[in-house]
Amino acid sequence: LRGAGEFADRGKFPEPGLMLLDLKMPVKTGFETLEELRAQDRWRFLPVLILSASSQPQDIEKAHHLGANGYLIKPAVLADLTEMMKATAAFWLSFNHVPSPLYR
Repeated sequence: LRGAGEFADRGKFPEPGLMLLDLKMPVKTGFETLEELRAQDRWRFLPVLILSASSQPQDIEKAHHLGANGYLIKPAVLADLTEMMKATAAFWLSFNHVPSPLYR
């Protein structure tokens, strides 16, 4: 495992422009991770999307309540997931603008 200092060179390791979280992750849930991110000023404007198989209304509502910028339901067909990810990247990484500077 690398230490955080190893990634201090932002030219070589730029800050993320988008984060995708699944609700079911091995160590923490997506909800827990989202809550921790939004508690830090540094990540306040980082676009965060939930990508989950869950279409439960309570999961969608909770994600938005905790500060998710969007909630995507994973399609069952790989081609549909690929198309969703292309469209997601195009919007969030090419067309979307966040406050500058992003990480303060």
